[in-house]
Amino acid sequence: MVETMLSGGAILDRKMVYRDIRPSESFLTLEIRVSDVPATVAEAALPATLVRATAMTGMGELECGRMRMPRPP
Repeated sequence: MVETMLSGGAILDRKMVYRDIRPSESFLTLEIRVSDVPATVAEAALPATLVRATAMTGMGELECGRMRMPRPP
């Protein structure tokens, strides 16, 4: 889909594909997109904490060898 959008001129580069979670084009990481302008420190810290906790839980599951059923996209 991304290749089609690029070749058709609908987007200029891969970074114009906006999703809630996407693989980084530059690093071996996932990019998690949230609101750009939190009003308070707490509003900025909460999503960061939730994303980190989710990632750490997933890593722990992998390290323990526990497999989960695939989730729909």
